[in-house]
Amino acid sequence: YAQQDYTAITQGPSWTHPMGTDQLGRDIMTRLIFGARISLTVGIVVQTVIMLIGVPLGLIAGYFGGRTDNVIMRTVDVLYAIPTLLFVIIIMTFLRGTFSGEPQGIWKGIAQLDEKTGGLVGVYIGLGIIGWLTVCRLVRANTMSLKQREFAEAARALGATSGCIM
Repeated sequence: YAQQDYTAITQGPSWTHPMGTDQLGRDIMTRLIFGARISLTVGIVVQTVIMLIGVPLGLIAGYFGGRTDNVIMRTVDVLYAIPTLLFVIIIMTFLRGTFSGEPQGIWKGIAQLDEKTGGLVGVYIGLGIIGWLTVCRLVRANTMSLKQREFAEAARALGATSGCIM
């Protein structure tokens, strides 16, 4: 991203430089990818956390209904009331305070991961905890709709377990 080629200053797009070069002969596409790596990492990690939390909880709430659905959906409602930015700031402040001393146990591992990611673990946790709410609601609604369909009833009639039907 920082390599300069003075023979290729301000060139337009080509096979060698798909987005061209800047005033110092640096490849613009390489610099764009290098600059986007943190945003891409946050996006991928947070979406993974969202899918790992939201899909199973939405599936369980929608399939079993009743008290289970009520507990999960009230938790979703409470978390929806918290502003996302404020929640991320609180999580990051808490983690900074926890990591400032000599962390023990699981906090030591999280502190090492936080150091390797440049302090982004708080962002991952904060956005992941708030982000799964919408996915949970969508999966719940679809599950409630699909569990009443003929193919689900046929599976139940054939003796399929709840886990298999889900």
